Amino acid sequence: MPSLLELYQMMPNQLMLLLAALASLFFPLPLRYHPATGAGHILQLLGNKVANPSNSFSQQQLAGLLALMLVILPSLALVVALKEVLIFAEFFDFLLLLFLFEWRAYVTAFDHSRQSLLVTDKSQARNNLDLITLRDVDALSQLGLQKAAAESLPLHLAHRWFVVFFWFAVAGIYGALACRLLQLCNFYWNRKKTRFRHFGIAAQQAYQTVSFIPCLLLAFTLSCYGNTRYALKNLFHQGASWPMLSSGLVISALASSLKIQLGGARMYETIKVRFALMGTGDIISQGHLTPLKQRLNHAAWLWIIVYVVLNICWWLIQQPRY
Repeated sequence: MPSLLELYQMMPNQLMLLLAALASLFFPLPLRYHPATGAGHILQLLGNKVANPSNSFSQQQLAGLLALMLVILPSLALVVALKEVLIFAEFFDFLLLLFLFEWRAYVTAFDHSRQSLLVTDKSQARNNLDLITLRDVDALSQLGLQKAAAESLPLHLAHRWFVVFFWFAVAGIYGALACRLLQLCNFYWNRKKTRFRHFGIAAQQAYQTVSFIPCLLLAFTLSCYGNTRYALKNLFHQGASWPMLSSGLVISALASSLKIQLGGARMYETIKVRFALMGTGDIISQGHLTPLKQRLNHAAWLWIIVYVVLNICWWLIQQPRY
């Protein structure tokens, strides 16, 4: 059996991914102090400065594309340059990957919202949900708050953990960084907001492309936890009716697995938007929130276990035969 040092020398990226993924599951980093939140504030300032709804459609679309390139290309170039001069480049990769992951902070906000809903403290539940959703929560009923919590958590974790996990496994730190930056641009220049309706097209389309495969794999994973035949049968039919296919796949699989209904009308900046209905049609209750979080936890552990098994099998295949 190889020693730990020898194992690290053989599979540095694999061990790095496992350690960062596990750390993100257990060690909380509050949202307000997370590097992604700071990056989000910068993206908001940039978007508000560059996006001009009074310009023509083509001008807004071009501005969004140029702003996206302005974020992605220099960021990748900076990481490449830093890795050339740093002595411990692998440790830098680990820290960067750890900051790219977000899990515990969103689960914590979700748990606080769930506990508030349990005692029917809608005011506190709204305050907690306001941290993790773009929709207007001030006028939401108890049922609306439960639905907002049930939709927000899986979408955040899908795009801020599972997609990062997949792209680091496939393309290393540069793939994970580019994908995460696309996700942040898509989130903070969200087309649900009037100002970014045309400006955010480039960010949405680019991120839709890179998030499709990992979200499809996550949807398949979630479909295995119950009502599997129905979930798989309606996965693309329901998912394709969502504004963003990758998100629609995840919501459809989770709603079908739990045998509840998600989607429907919601408010963004006082504008009412109707989303397609997902799942089986049963009304969500407060009791569904705990199993929803558990299924996402189980999916994360399953991905980690499968990744470990695949790498062990690959290592065994590469061993010389005598």
